[in-house]
Amino acid sequence: MTTRECGGDFGDAAFVLLDESPFYGRGGGQVGDMGWLDISVDADATPASTWTVVDTTRPIASLTVLEVRHDNADADSSMELAVRC
Repeated sequence: MTTRECGGDFGDAAFVLLDESPFYGRGGGQVGDMGWLDISVDADATPASTWTVVDTTRPIASLTVLEVRHDNADADSSMELAVRC
């Protein structure tokens, strides 16, 4: 998985782009997976926030797009991504 720093005001929704994901993308009549992303400053830390995955799509075979919603994520920090599904 590639990690990048990001910043900005995401409002209530954001999109996470992943090259590898356990989430199944919507397609062929199937609905996209839902679940949670735990965000922390490093891999061993307690999650700083949790983002709810409300939809998953796969526009091309090598790209998974998660539509997420969050309450209090600090988008101006460098973060590690852990997936709970």
